[in-house]
Formats: sequence, structure tokens, C-alpha cells
Amino acid sequence: MDIAKLIETGRNLFKLLTGRAGEGYVPPGSVLVPAGPGASASQPVVPGPAATSGPPMPRADMALTANFGLWELTKTNNAALQAKNRILTDAQVRKLKEVAELMEKVRTIIGGAVDVHSGYRSPDLNAATKGAAPKSQHMLCEACDWSPAGPDTEASIEAAFQKVLAAAKRGEIKFGQLIVEQAQRGYSKSIWVHVSIGRPYRAADRCGEVMRMVEKDGKAVYTLIERLPA
Repeated sequence: MDIAKLIETGRNLFKLLTGRAGEGYVPPGSVLVPAGPGASASQPVVPGPAATSGPPMPRADMALTANFGLWELTKTNNAALQAKNRILTDAQVRKLKEVAELMEKVRTIIGGAVDVHSGYRSPDLNAATKGAAPKSQHMLCEACDWSPAGPDTEASIEAAFQKVLAAAKRGEIKFGQLIVEQAQRGYSKSIWVHVSIGRPYRAADRCGEVMRMVEKDGKAVYTLIERLPA
């Protein structure tokens, strides 16, 4: 064998075994390939992530906070759309964690557990939900409809709403919107409280909105009560 070629082979073998090349450190898992026609050095090539195939799958349940899990904030009575409503990106899961953290504050303020009615709604689920706002924050993983645990009455909903409102005025909680909503949407709940995360997801001048919503002639009618500092 030609001596020069033997020396070059030995050098390349040393580079491969030690993970070092003339151009710098070779990351673990890389392979050495010729740099190009006529080149004597070898260049490291780091394999990219393994390709994935198949349709996206629903997320497994996971704890978002001490009292709220991913499935609780993605549940729906619409069985046909339940699995699809749990196909989420990492960014969506992070926002739902912020919703869960907001709901932990709500839980502390009202002094007890809450029943989650609706958290995330995919565009398909939102479109299938009677009376849902077409640009709802629910579709953005930014809102939760809830009531105090137990039987719902106008009195119990109003009491919880007033507690959260009073806490907001004391600066203990901030939100995008706080709304008492009353409507017939084809499932068991007809009155609830809606709360959403605010900045940076809503503009400052659209945060701190306190409202009431009632259904008239099949349409949601919102009345602004006051706007609190964002």
C-alpha cells in the first residue's frame, strides 16, 4: 500500500475513534463523510431527528397543576369530537397550564373545588357548540367555563362570580375576561362563569373585562359591567 494513503487512513481512523477532526469536535452520533472531490479531510455530519409518520395522536392525560389535569381542560360531552379535542401542540399545552394556574387562583378565592364545564375547544368542537362565539378564546387554549362544585343555581354562580370580582379589585387575580354566562347549549349546564387568561394573549385594553351574557332569540348578548386595570 502507498505510504501516504496508509498514513491518511490512519489519521481518519484516529479522528473517527476519538471524535475529533481538523474542523473541531465531532458530536456523538455523527458520521464522517468525505468533504468533497479532492478533499483529504472528513466532515462531520449529524443525523437529523428520525422521521415520523402517521396521523397526530391525542395526548395522554397529565397533571398541569395540583388540582387540574390536561384531560379535564379538554373534555367535552361531544363524544364524536372528544379524541380530536385532545390533539394538541406543545404550545397549546403550555397555555392550558396557564389556564390551570388561573383556575387554581379561582379555587383558592372561592374556597372550594370547581367543576370544569369547558376548557379547550378545537375549531370543529367550537363550531358544533351551540351559541359559542366564533372567535372564542376557548379555541386558543386560553379560557375555562366553570362553576363551584355541586348543584348549580343562579345564587351559587353569582356568589362565586362576586368573590372572584372582589379578589380582582384587591389585585389578587388578573384575567382577560370574567363573565357570568347563561344559555341553553344542549347539555346539562345552563349557567356558569367564564374566565380567560389576559396579557400577553389579549391586548391590555381588552383585559380585565367583567361582563354578563344572556341568550336572546338564540344569540348571545354581552353586557360590559366594568373594566379593571390589566
